[in-house]
Amino acid sequence: MVGRIILILLLAAVAQAQGATEVQGAMIKRTVILNGEGGQGVGNVQITDSAHTGGPWASDTDGGFTLVYPNRTPGERVRLGVIKEGYVVVNWVQLDLALPKDPNANPLQIIICKEAEREEMARLFYRLKGDKAAEDTYQQKVKALEEENKSDAATIAKLQEERDQAKAGAEKAAAELAKNQPGQGSETYQEAQRLFLAGKIEAAIALLDDDKLRQAAEQAQKALTEAIQGWRLKASLFKLKFRFEEAEKAYETALGYVNRESNPQLWAQTEVDVGITHYELGIRVEVCLVALFRGNGVGSVTNNSVGIGTWATV
Repeated sequence: MVGRIILILLLAAVAQAQGATEVQGAMIKRTVILNGEGGQGVGNVQITDSAHTGGPWASDTDGGFTLVYPNRTPGERVRLGVIKEGYVVVNWVQLDLALPKDPNANPLQIIICKEAEREEMARLFYRLKGDKAAEDTYQQKVKALEEENKSDAATIAKLQEERDQAKAGAEKAAAELAKNQPGQGSETYQEAQRLFLAGKIEAAIALLDDDKLRQAAEQAQKALTEAIQGWRLKASLFKLKFRFEEAEKAYETALGYVNRESNPQLWAQTEVDVGITHYELGIRVEVCLVALFRGNGVGSVTNNSVGIGTWATV
């Protein structure tokens, strides 16, 4: 009987502890640093939550800050905002994150820099991540070869060459990623970046599924075609109101987006329409000039072989 009572009390204590844990919600512990990994901490940086579920908070003098979410649970996604005048976030894609079960695990550093230095700092940040990923892959493959007793000099030399090629590719990719502005790219693209930065390369590759990417490309092409058709219709409507200059602008805008290789028919149609509109504008200018000169006592105008008006006075 006493044993049963003790067991019930223990179960009640465990349930109470679990309930207390749930009430505590979730927490994020991070640090704001300057320019790149290893940089000094930056104090008095304002941290906000785009969903307004907490904060605002401010970083300590060493750059550290703790975000408390009493009504959220681990696994829920939050998007942080970072505010410091004259500064921008280098690794902005990592501001969208899932609330961790353990706030002390996998601490994230938020890197800020001067606005004018953003692209360079981002390029360095991504290059270092790429170099590390290539080096980690190299070490894993070397270890596998050693375990299989296949780590001869020629095999290792070939592996080193592949590592160097991977690092060269990482530098090129870093330059491309650094050009992305905050928020640029689809959610899938951004999540793949986050996985890459977390060292989860295989997960990032799996996320970028060929079928999904092909579907996204087709949807994007459809949306682009619809936008071009919209500009073309707008140009036609402008013409109905004799607003030929605006029609010309609409056609030329469409032409700036249509791709000759992927949609040759629509490109050709738009090119022809631009030419026709130029011609129509030329006629309108000529008619206006005729009226102007006749009003000033000038006799007639004729076109020479190159379409330039020649004038006969009376």
